Amino acid sequence: MKIFIITGASKGIGNALATILESEGHKVLRIARSNPDNLSNLMPLDITTDNANTKILKWLKPLISLATEITLINNAGMIGPIEQIGQLDNAHLEKAIALNVIAPISLTNDFAALTQDLPISKNVINISSGAGRHVYSGWSIYCTTKAAIDQFTRAMHVEQTTKPYPIYVSALAPGVIDTDMQVEIRGSKKTAFPNIDRFVDLKENGNLLSPHESATMILNYLNSPLMKGDNPIADVRDI
Repeated sequence: MKIFIITGASKGIGNALATILESEGHKVLRIARSNPDNLSNLMPLDITTDNANTKILKWLKPLISLATEITLINNAGMIGPIEQIGQLDNAHLEKAIALNVIAPISLTNDFAALTQDLPISKNVINISSGAGRHVYSGWSIYCTTKAAIDQFTRAMHVEQTTKPYPIYVSALAPGVIDTDMQVEIRGSKKTAFPNIDRFVDLKENGNLLSPHESATMILNYLNSPLMKGDNPIADVRDI
């Protein structure tokens, strides 16, 4: 049995990933703050709360003896606050850091503690972004949080090369996708985000990936030799 845990799985890439994997007959736990479609395999949960990891791993533990492969996909995240430094809302940026950095690192830490010694295939995919590798004016917090996830992934990769039963890990940029995040970007002020016109053009010219297209590319990467390669920092277009 292949088991997948996916955060941010009620919409966008997370929903597309879960839908594809469910159609293939895999065991999937969707995690999201809300369950608008009343899905039986979606756990309504704010992953930034103190007991979130305990609830997630409580679901996983009874299934471990049946698993041939376990994959954690840290997908939940937020783009904001989109604003120039000096104009940021501190409460908003703390929320972004909690969701984009603390939550996935914390969950990965507990996931590794539970699964490290299992002699089966184990994977962690951290959904990253080109913003973690290139700087955009107005995206200081998003760039910072995604760069942090990339560095965390690099460190985990180095550590796992010494383990008898390694967890394969990748920080994977999913491309530019037609999701609510893009709506938020296009709705920002040009004074806050000077590059807004580029993203408006991507939408108007039909150059955004659909969530399904991106999810397919993510799973192709997961199932390719690159997932177990020497470079944990990747892009879906690497396939």
